[in-house]
Amino acid sequence: MKQTFSVGLLLLFSTLVWNQGATSIAPSGTDEDKPAVMQTLDQFADAGMKRDADTLSRLYSENYFHTNANGSIMERAEVLASYKAPSPVIFKTNQRDEYRFQLFPDAAVVSNRVTLTGTRPDGSELTSRFRTTTVLVKLKGRWTIVNSHASFLEDK
Repeated sequence: MKQTFSVGLLLLFSTLVWNQGATSIAPSGTDEDKPAVMQTLDQFADAGMKRDADTLSRLYSENYFHTNANGSIMERAEVLASYKAPSPVIFKTNQRDEYRFQLFPDAAVVSNRVTLTGTRPDGSELTSRFRTTTVLVKLKGRWTIVNSHASFLEDK
């Protein structure tokens, strides 16, 4: 009985400590960080449309990885190689909206909706919609992308 009480007390204490820790990492950045984060995200989107692996290489951290909509994970080198390879789709537009920001002193988590339009090899039009999450950290004074994730959105 004494051991059960001690374990229960330990669990309660752990929960209280965990919850205290969670409140201490609440977003605390300022809106002043938003323009620099958005500039990095704009460069990221532009480089993706242009398949500019050199720019993407500068924007990604050395340990960057991406989780695809199908659940697979691509390491930084794989992502960059995919941008260097020819694309079967010719993308025309990359519209981004519905932004949500969580800003911290040296980190940001950004969620948004992306709508890509393009043309398939057979000439048919393509529209793909995603919800993306991008995690950035400020390293040596500049925002760097450390992780991203994309989920497919169903057509309405």
